[in-house]
Amino acid sequence: CGRYMRGEIFQYRYYHNRVNIYREGKLIYRDNTYLEPRKMPLQGLGFFEDYTHMANIFVTGDGLTGDFTDKVLKLLISEGHIFSTKYEDLEQQEASAPKQYSGCITQLASGDYFIRILARRGEVLEALAEEILSYM
Repeated sequence: CGRYMRGEIFQYRYYHNRVNIYREGKLIYRDNTYLEPRKMPLQGLGFFEDYTHMANIFVTGDGLTGDFTDKVLKLLISEGHIFSTKYEDLEQQEASAPKQYSGCITQLASGDYFIRILARRGEVLEALAEEILSYM
């Protein structure tokens, strides 16, 4: 979100990040993130909402199974809030405090996985990424 500790939340001019992942010369994943706070309601619905930090995790490897997906989903649901129509019944969990993070996992056509997580602290994202990678 910018320099959070200085109170400069979404006060940058723009953020542009492009990621292309190829396997054997074939494009298997593309992300083109462009954020311009002056023109986009980044703290609104459909953007960061109440969160300030984001992690994007691309996971690939032989042996990834449905067990991997199940473990990641359980992790995202444990303290966070998952937004996936396949698991809508899990969204109904009551919570008295705001969730520490929100996340989703997508299986790509290539069989790889992409995980995006929003949080209010970078340390939370780092811990989640480490946990997810331990499932491989």
